[in-house]
Formats: sequence, C-alpha cells, structure tokens
Amino acid sequence: MGRFKRVDGASDFAHTAGMKTSVALRPFWTSIGLVGASLVVLGMASRRMPSCEETTVRMLREVRRAIRERTLDSDLQRYLAYVGSRMDASAGTNTFSDKNGACRLGWVDRLIRDPLQAPLEAERFSRQMQEAFGQQTGAIGKAVVLALEKLDSVPIRSDWRSARSSRLELKDLSTALARIQEAWERVWTGMAEEERSKFCERLVQQALGDNVLGHRFADAREGRAVAEYLERLERRSFALAAREAAALTDRFIEGHFNSWLDWWMDRPATGQVEGVEGPVLAAWETPQGLVVIGGVGPNIYRLDENFSLAVILDLGGDDRYEEGTVGPHRSILLVYDRSGDDVYNGIRTGIQGSAIGGVSLLIDGGGNDTYEAADLAQGSVLAGIGILVDVGGNDRYRADRRAQGHAVGGIGLLLDRTGDDVYHGAMLVQGVGGPWGIGILADNCGNDRYFAGGKYPGGYDDSPGFGGWSQGVGVGPRGAANGGIGLLLEGAGDDVYEYDYFSHGGGYWFAAGIARDFGGNDQRRGSGTNNWDGTPRTVKPFVRWGPAYGCHYAVGFLFDDQGNDFYRGTTAGPCFSWDLALAVLCDAEGDDEYIGSGLGQAAQGGIVMLFDGAGSDRYRGGRQTGWADPSVAYHPELATNANFTFLFDRGDGPNVWEGMATNGNRHLRGWAGGVLEEL
Repeated sequence: MGRFKRVDGASDFAHTAGMKTSVALRPFWTSIGLVGASLVVLGMASRRMPSCEETTVRMLREVRRAIRERTLDSDLQRYLAYVGSRMDASAGTNTFSDKNGACRLGWVDRLIRDPLQAPLEAERFSRQMQEAFGQQTGAIGKAVVLALEKLDSVPIRSDWRSARSSRLELKDLSTALARIQEAWERVWTGMAEEERSKFCERLVQQALGDNVLGHRFADAREGRAVAEYLERLERRSFALAAREAAALTDRFIEGHFNSWLDWWMDRPATGQVEGVEGPVLAAWETPQGLVVIGGVGPNIYRLDENFSLAVILDLGGDDRYEEGTVGPHRSILLVYDRSGDDVYNGIRTGIQGSAIGGVSLLIDGGGNDTYEAADLAQGSVLAGIGILVDVGGNDRYRADRRAQGHAVGGIGLLLDRTGDDVYHGAMLVQGVGGPWGIGILADNCGNDRYFAGGKYPGGYDDSPGFGGWSQGVGVGPRGAANGGIGLLLEGAGDDVYEYDYFSHGGGYWFAAGIARDFGGNDQRRGSGTNNWDGTPRTVKPFVRWGPAYGCHYAVGFLFDDQGNDFYRGTTAGPCFSWDLALAVLCDAEGDDEYIGSGLGQAAQGGIVMLFDGAGSDRYRGGRQTGWADPSVAYHPELATNANFTFLFDRGDGPNVWEGMATNGNRHLRGWAGGVLEEL
C-alpha cells in the first residue's frame, strides 16, 4: 500500500455452450427420475400448505403422468432431439440463419435443452438467491457467488486475507479497494488501454444511444463484434473482483466500519473538497483516489465535478448526490450514506451503483430516498459490476431505460431490504439480463409498486401498445448475441406490477428470465392507464407476451408462493411459449385469477407448464385456454405433434373456467399434447 496524503488537515457449472452433447439424447425417464427422487426428499406427504418448491415438484410429477397416460414419450423425445440439434448448430462458432453462439451461457443452454428439469433448477436458483439476500451476514457475497456460477465465472477464493474485524478503518478500506482494483485490471488482460476504451465506446453505441427496441443492438454486425469482445474478458479475475466488491458491500451493511465512523461524529469540519458542498470532516488521497467523510448535516456531492473522488462516506443528514459516472475516467466508485432522506439525481449513463467498464458500489443505510436517472443506472452495467443496496425506508426509483438491475456483460444488482417502494421505468428495467449478463432486482419486503413501459414502441405493427422488456426478463439482441439471465425477486407484501410487451418472467433469444413473489396478495395488471411520464395513456392498453413467456430459443418462469393473485395479459400470455421455448407459471396457493387470450398456449415448437395449487381460481382465457397447436410451420422437420401444454389446477375449487366447461374433467387441447386437467 502507498502512503495516504491528507488533503484537508484532519487527523457448479462448466461452460457447455460449445459442446456437442444434447440432453435430448439421454433417456427421457432418467430426467423424470430426478423429479421422482426429489419427492422423497421434499416430503410431499406433509399436511402443511405446499411451498412453491413442493408445488413445482408436484407439477412435474403430473407432467410425467400425463406423458405416460397419453403415450407422448416418443413425440417428446423427437422434439427434444431436434431442440438439441438446433442448439448444437448454433453453439460456439457455429451459426445458422441469424443464430450464433456469442455469449451463450451454459446454464441457459442446459435449461433450453432440458425443459423437464428446468423448472426445478429455476425454482431452486430463485429460492437460494432470496435466502441469500435475507441473510444477516454475507448476504451480497452469497448472492454474487450464485450469480457467478450462472455466468460461467467460477467463484474462486481470494488470494488475500479478508479483514474480519468488527472495527475497520481507512487502511482496511483502502486495502479492500486495492484488491478490487487489482483484480479488475486483470479482467482486461490482453486489451490495451486504448483498445479497452474503444470497446466501451462501441458497447455504449450498440446497447444505448438511440436504440429503442428492447431485443436489438443498434447494428447486428457491429453488435456481434462487440459481443466477441465481451467474451475476451478474463472471467476468473472478474469473479474475484465481484467477490471482493460484494465482501466490501457486506462490511458496510453489517456495520464493520461503524466504530471508525462514530469517532468522526463530533469532529468539526476542517476543510473543503472540490465537488462537495457542506461539512467535510476528513479527506485523504489514497492510491485509489480521494476518500471523503461527510458530516451529519446536509451535503451536496457533485461527483462528476471531481473525478478523483473514489469514496464518499456520509455520516447522516438529507443529502444530494448528482451524477457519479463510472467508466474510463473513474473505474471504481464507492458511496456509503449512513442515514437521511437522500436524493440521487443525474442524467448521465453509469450512475447510482452503475458502471461502464468499471465497478460501482452504492450503499444507503436508511431513510426515505429518491433515485432519479435516465439510462443505465440504479445497479446496472455494461461490462462491469454494479451494486446498489438500500437498507431501509420507503424509496422511489425512477429511470428511463436499462436500470434497476440490468446487465450486459457482468452483474447488475439492486437490493432494497425494507419499506414500501416504487420502481418506475420505461424499458429494460427491474431485473434484466443481456449478453453475458445477469441483472437482479430483489426487494425483501413491503407493499411495492412496479411500472415498466408506456413510452417506446412495442415492436409489432399489427397490435397497439408499448415495449416493456422488464421485470425478470432475459433478452438477447437478435442476430448479434445470445441473452443472459434476468431475475426479479419480491418478498413479503401486497405488490402491484404494471408492464407492457415482453415483460414479467420471460426469456427471449437464448436467454432466461425469472420473476418470483414469495408472499402477499399480488396484482399483475399488465398495461396501466398512464404513460411512463404520468400523462394519461391514449394508446390502448395491450400486453403482448407476458406474464410468463418463452420466445425464440428461451425459457421464462413465474413463481408465486402464496396469496390471492391476479394475472393479466392481452395476447400471447399469461404463460405462452413460441419457437423452441419454455414458459412456466407456478402458483402454489390462493384464490387466483388469470386473464389473457393466449392463456397457457404453445405454438411453433413450444412447451407450456401452468400449475395452480390450492384455492378457488378463475380462468378467463376463452376457448383456446391450454391449447397446443397440432402443427408447426417454423420447423418443417417437426411439422406436427411438437407443441406441448400442461395446465393443471389442483381443484380445491370451485373453479370458474369462462368459455369452457371443465370442472372436474380432463381435456385434450388441440392434440394429445394439449393437457388441461383439474386434479
């Protein structure tokens, strides 16, 4: 470590995307056997209310039974073998049509190939992530390790000894930052500084800018070249940098620096620092940049007026933070605000725990806070690590695009632990994963509201509405690269979700998306009555794709553990699958209602699983509910009998099936692969 100069006078999974092995070629009953074995472990004989884990196992058990009773095994094997062949034909450097293997994640590849095991894996992953975020110690570290596994970035132990003391000081902080910085520089091994800067510029041009379509880069050819650069990032070093960043975040959340910070509480303000207005108790020059301790009064931090600012530690008060970009000019930024009703505001990209080619950490310890931004903000990244944690308070998050847990190349995370919060965005917000990225929004508890849409085109000229591409969605830029993993986790509370096209638990273009709500009476309303800017919506409310969808070689999952819930789409949803994709909606219990003209349907080679557990339910999907199209036009090799729907209601009832008389019956929907049953 270099000396500090005082400036103010103060004292489990291997990458498989390129492999030529297809899950479809192994015996189908081997996969099903794994489900059967899980039943013993989970104790399905228990009389308690079934958890979503147990409900998922029950769903797959019923799928197995329906396949056996309807003699669908040979049709399903043919389908899975074909899916595997298409995945092989586009893996690694292989290409066909507009499909390629750029940035393909091994876990996503496996889920697409093995749809009968995929629901268990998605349920387990989302549950483990939620359990990690609920831990009192090491929460961010545990979650980041799970995320790294899904990014094919093997988590490794630090070569340095991590500080375990409950009292940490400046030297410990600077040492932790040095660890992050050293690992982060190794991520770019083999890429000169000028080349690195140019790559970040090209990535911004492709992913941001004037591009208003959620499923495209600005240019497919240039986008593919940028994706190849993403694949050059050194992943072991990325994993180390992410773990060190998570560990430092956990230390602030758990109060390891509190004793040191308490010592400064009664000290007088002793100096001024460029870019900081208000009391400054201390400031040091360190090898990583300026470390500033702000007093308990109100401060204004104009972070981009002084790019040497690397660490802000604010002891309290109602503060204001302006901008705070992380990129080539400042590769690491840490902001910790201990308490107060704070305002975070800016219009530049890469702010509020977000980064372009860097590492950004923002921890707010408490207060009713407001976060206002435009593009790429609030725990979002392009080729970086971005973490925003708000520990408590009723908070408001507002942004335009690519915010609130979004990632293209790396990890973008927003965790809000308590409070009744509002999340508001227009497109690609609230847990979205792009190429080689995992984007996560986790809210542990509170009655929360989510809005996504109301501004940008929906992408279809034959129906009204706006694009959303939000709320637990994985999406690949079509023709350029494969998508990543999007995760939206909501804990206890009665929550309201509004969303437009392609939103809420979906996957598009070699990607995976998961939305899960663990408790409360929740409303998934679809399009609302207002635009993104708050003006009355004049475009007809219309949701195409969502909630719970899979589209074009992708998987989408929606889990709800308990409560009386409401699900609404307009067409292609709720729970709709299209073109070698899987859509799963699993509701464990409650009196639920489902609305949508594509309710539980599969087409062009898709699989749908919709399972509703205990409760009296209402289905308002019309006569096509649970329909499996007998024909397949997209894939002549399949032609017929390659769409599968499994819609099960536990039948505690009485249930209402509008437009269909189904109570207590088993129905064939389209062909034998269309299964609709009350159990």
